[in-house]
Amino acid sequence: MHIKQVIIRGFKTYKEQTSLDEDFSPGTNIVVGFNGAGKSNFFQAILFVLSDQYSSLRAETRKALLHEGAGQAVLTAFVEVILDNSDRRIPIDSEQVSIRRHIGVKKDDWLLDGRHSTKAEIFGLLEGAGFAK
Repeated sequence: MHIKQVIIRGFKTYKEQTSLDEDFSPGTNIVVGFNGAGKSNFFQAILFVLSDQYSSLRAETRKALLHEGAGQAVLTAFVEVILDNSDRRIPIDSEQVSIRRHIGVKKDDWLLDGRHSTKAEIFGLLEGAGFAK
């Protein structure tokens, strides 16, 4: 199992929808770029979906995760991580599994393969697949 694709919109420095849709290697991957290009925010976006690091968010923390650049204010954001599931480590009969987390000013929504889900269901599947809590 490995990350196949990451889609980000409205999260930190990623105001416009950005899709990294080249398959990531099942082994080691390297992300390079100029200072300020968003490398750290890219990794924070992945953690936002796959870790418990952003579990209880206060209002000011939520606001800090939403893009704060010039122009129209961003009120919601999402990060979607698409995992290669060809080994069926996640017990879903699909070659890939999509986990998307929406964040707004007041609440979060989770989607598993496009269907509403709970954080507990998603983290249960991830733990069963070998992701540590």
